[in-house]
Amino acid sequence: MKCQAKGCRSDCAHPFVLYCSDHLIQIAIQGLLGKLGIDPENLPRPAWVPPPQPQAPPLPDYYKALGLRANATPTAVKRKYRKLALKNHPDRGGDPARMAEINAAYAVLGDVTKRAEYDKLRACQKSRTPR
Repeated sequence: MKCQAKGCRSDCAHPFVLYCSDHLIQIAIQGLLGKLGIDPENLPRPAWVPPPQPQAPPLPDYYKALGLRANATPTAVKRKYRKLALKNHPDRGGDPARMAEINAAYAVLGDVTKRAEYDKLRACQKSRTPR
């Protein structure tokens, strides 16, 4: 009989066993902690268990900020930046926050080495996101 725990693929020969030994132990511990009134989430972490790794903040989408595709040429990046800078400059009635976003995007995408690094980080982040 297969273990009834979600995601477990253990197989047991005994027809009356609903869970594998690992899950039976886990269920017993949870039941014992529940009877003692202890919340398992508040238990201290054992020294041998590594702390959870902090998640990196998501990268801003600089291509979207400038309205470009990822394969845009440096000339296209510069042309688009100048067009958006004229349109969104605070002295011309534009939004200062939007102008700061455009400047940050151009600072990265306008420099060849920074853009290559950004593209690597972006590809890495896309491969790690759950689907």
